[in-house]
Amino acid sequence: MTDLEARRSQLQQLNGTLEVLVEARTHELRGATEKVQASEARIRAIVDASQDAFIAADLEGRIKEWNSQAEALLGWRRHEAIGHDLVELMLPERFRPPESAPMLAFVENGQQGMLGERIERVVTDRHGLEIPVEMSTSLTGAGAAAVFSIFLRDITERKRIDQMKNEFVGTVSHELRTPLTSIRASLALLAEGALGQLPLDVQEVIEICNANCLRLNRLVDDMLDIQKIEAGMMSFAPRTQLLLPLAREAMRTMRAMATARQVELVLDAGADPGLAATFDADRMTQC
Repeated sequence: MTDLEARRSQLQQLNGTLEVLVEARTHELRGATEKVQASEARIRAIVDASQDAFIAADLEGRIKEWNSQAEALLGWRRHEAIGHDLVELMLPERFRPPESAPMLAFVENGQQGMLGERIERVVTDRHGLEIPVEMSTSLTGAGAAAVFSIFLRDITERKRIDQMKNEFVGTVSHELRTPLTSIRASLALLAEGALGQLPLDVQEVIEICNANCLRLNRLVDDMLDIQKIEAGMMSFAPRTQLLLPLAREAMRTMRAMATARQVELVLDAGADPGLAATFDADRMTQC
């Protein structure tokens, strides 16, 4: 075998080995690509199945992903939204940053609180209708490859119910407090002898009526307290005090109602009438 033939044979062997390596590497890359595509498909299916609108955007605010709930909420189809500026597409003008500011600047310039928190915002749909939403935003990745993941939940119904509740509480508070004030004033006049000296049993009934008026006032206060609790503004003033006087007052208040229903109320203080506890007497009486 000549030297040229030997080299040709060696090259053929190397070429065959290279082809095998290329084929193996191509197979590996194809498998990796298929796995990535399958993973992306699973993620997209999960995102599409979400009850919340999902939007992904790059640091410049260009929309990269837009699920079916985003289509339903904002009216833009996925192919219409992809590639468009997020801020221009869905934020009311009064909330928009300067035109030259990228999405990252919008977050960093006074909007840091939106990252990692569920906050309330207003967005607009394709027809310009403003929609109150609860928004949760996170930033994943690093550098130019970083992506904003934004979840939006429509809270229009929640806002409507809150408004109805507030209007109801306000109306009930006004409509109940006004007549109760008049009733209590009339009871006070009777108790003071405006119609002459009253029998003891009538005086006791007046006292019970007055106590029940106070109780109704507290019920109205309860409704207002619910709002305070929801707002985290409820205050308590607990102190250590005897339980027996509270029980006696409860029995006195309920005696007329119990008698009308032929129910006998019995208070058994037990072996320790000096039993005490720490509680807010006003809140306890509201119960």
